[in-house]
Amino acid sequence: MSVESADFARGLTNELKIETSMLSPATNSGTISWSSSPGWTYRIVGTADLLSFPHEAASGIASQGATTSHTFTFPGPLQNLKHAFFRVEPEQ
Repeated sequence: MSVESADFARGLTNELKIETSMLSPATNSGTISWSSSPGWTYRIVGTADLLSFPHEAASGIASQGATTSHTFTFPGPLQNLKHAFFRVEPEQ
């Protein structure tokens, strides 16, 4: 999912960009920080192949202002894999 111009029309004020990420396959957990817009909610989704992002790691993450950070557990299908990829999407 990409941030579309329609998202800005609905009030997304900051372009969503990952600022930092720390992923630990050893503990099947990660923390991602990203630029966010006040009043929005976000979700973190994951994949093993970058073709689609079917695995939800977290949802209903309320914006913390201009930057939001969230720690999550890898979804079951992505645990203990050599490679797992995550992205943040706006929910609103």
